[in-house]
Amino acid sequence: MSKNKQVQKRYKKLLLTLVKLVVSIGLILFVFSKIDTQSTFSVLKSISPTNLILGFLLVLLSKIIASYRLLSYFRVIQIPIEAQTNLQLYFLGMFYNLFLPGGIGGDAYKAYILKKQNPQSSSKRTIAVLVLDRISGLFALFTIGVFVLASLQISIYNINSGWSILLLAVGLLCYRIVIIKGFAYTKTIFWSTIVYSLFVQGLQVISILFILNGLNISTDIHPYVLVFLCSSIVSVIPLTIGGIGSRELTFVYGAQWFNLSEEKSLGTSMLFFILNALVSLIGIYFYFNSIEFQKDSTEVNNDKRSPAP
Repeated sequence: MSKNKQVQKRYKKLLLTLVKLVVSIGLILFVFSKIDTQSTFSVLKSISPTNLILGFLLVLLSKIIASYRLLSYFRVIQIPIEAQTNLQLYFLGMFYNLFLPGGIGGDAYKAYILKKQNPQSSSKRTIAVLVLDRISGLFALFTIGVFVLASLQISIYNINSGWSILLLAVGLLCYRIVIIKGFAYTKTIFWSTIVYSLFVQGLQVISILFILNGLNISTDIHPYVLVFLCSSIVSVIPLTIGGIGSRELTFVYGAQWFNLSEEKSLGTSMLFFILNALVSLIGIYFYFNSIEFQKDSTEVNNDKRSPAP
């Protein structure tokens, strides 16, 4: 790549980051203009420390399980990486995504490092499974969301257990077709990755329940959970930095839709973001300390190390 093209690519990435930053700041300012800021911070201060710690541990556990889901994808495309190494790389990727948005993204960094450590591997398939890892998570959000929606006692939705089963069946069929047609090499782990994803998202939902309990929210739990699931899907859209702004906006409008407390809804969103950010900070250790790459516990460790980021 010529020097001019490299400069253009760098400026393009910088411009995109600035746009995302502006969008995030704009959405945050818009959200806070719609609510009572003082009441929101009072909500944040009222959280039970015990519930916050339990919520943190659940988010941490969900990320560890998510790393094993990704590991199963890597192994199916013949990338020999040890579970511990993969977990370290996963935390580093989270740190990149949230705290270094202007640089290389977490998924891009993982793809780069894995290609460097395994020159014989397919870059196309590595990128594909990184995308599939996210899609699997979205499908789990959809699955849990359908059940939560069916449990809401709101006549306008009129979704009973029969409709829930139909929606899930159609969603599962479409997902299965996509895998078979476009990513047949991953079909052997189709069901196991779904189970992983349900555990991941389920643990995060439980962490939200602990946050709600810590805020003394004991009624209208299902709408809060549904709004959280929707915000998790919206935050994946790459329009903001780390989903900041879009997640909060979803919580506020969701609160208006379900006639919930906007301040408590936004407080819930902010507390979950804080927990997620704290877990992502684990990756800072691997940012300053090289990851020792071990291809597999059964293989000889060639003492390969990742280059300093």
